[in-house]
Amino acid sequence: MNINQIKNAGPDISWEIAGRVSMGQLKRLVERLNITKGYSVKPYETDHNGKFTANVGTYYVQQAYGGYRLEQICNTSGGARDISHRGTKKEVYLATMELF
Repeated sequence: MNINQIKNAGPDISWEIAGRVSMGQLKRLVERLNITKGYSVKPYETDHNGKFTANVGTYYVQQAYGGYRLEQICNTSGGARDISHRGTKKEVYLATMELF
């Protein structure tokens, strides 16, 4: 999908959650959210010195202990805030849909 297709797709993709939600589906939704909100789709980029810098405002899926959570980067050091509770991919997918 290119950026124009993502922008024009809109948030009405409920057909994707009839069964299981894959990591690919969740990442595509978060990518669409970032584009819609005007944020970078990459959480981190390297500067001209090769140093990693966080893209402030970018949403991403954090994974730990068998659960998933939507987070948003708050500063250039990579600090993030929780947007959703930790849960299954489907729960995080549904929580992300509410942000559109």
